[in-house]
Amino acid sequence: MNISFQAAANAYSNATSVGTQNTKTLPSPSDNVGSVGNHFGNMVTDSISDTISNLRSSEQVGLQALNNKADITDVVNAMTKAELNLKSMVGIRDKLISAFQEIMRMPI
Repeated sequence: MNISFQAAANAYSNATSVGTQNTKTLPSPSDNVGSVGNHFGNMVTDSISDTISNLRSSEQVGLQALNNKADITDVVNAMTKAELNLKSMVGIRDKLISAFQEIMRMPI
C-alpha cells in the first residue's frame, strides 16, 4: 500500500474535522498549538517541503563538485544530511500510515 505524505496529511486533517459539529465543550486541536496556530497537517507539509529542498540543495552541491566548484567533503556532508532527512521523513510516513490503519481498524 503506497500512500503519499500529502494524502496522509490530508486524511489526518479531514479526520480532525469529523464530528466537530456538536462538540463545543471540547477544546479544539489548535488550542494547544500556541500563537503560531499551525495544524499537524501544515507541520507535515512543511517537513516535506524542507526535505525536498534539502535533497535539491545536495544535488546542486554534487553538480558543483562535478564542475570543480565544491570540495568532496561538502558533497559528502550534503548527501549525508539529505539521506538522514529522507530517512526521517520515511519513518514519519510509516508511522502516519500505521496510525491511520490503526484508526481505520477501530470499531465505530
